[in-house]
Amino acid sequence: MPIHRPLDQTDLDQRARLSLGFGIGGRVPRVDTVEPLANALCLSPCLLAFGLQQTYEAVTESLMARLPARLSQIRQERAYSRRELGQRSDTSDKFVHR
Repeated sequence: MPIHRPLDQTDLDQRARLSLGFGIGGRVPRVDTVEPLANALCLSPCLLAFGLQQTYEAVTESLMARLPARLSQIRQERAYSRRELGQRSDTSDKFVHR
């Protein structure tokens, strides 16, 4: 259901079940926070995070919960070690391992 009135920070925090104050002071939400924010705004997480148009579908199960398994599967399909993926993504093998 689309939102038809402007949300203030309290409304957004309540809809997303967060109290983080994003949009104030230039804070950027982590990927695991984008999903509840997108749901609260009736937007796809891809649109909110990256500006990529995707059809909004309300989710009852977190897509974020499956991220580690998807990352591991894709990394293995492309034959990247954790270290190589860390280097390619300008992070680290420890970051990729999480």
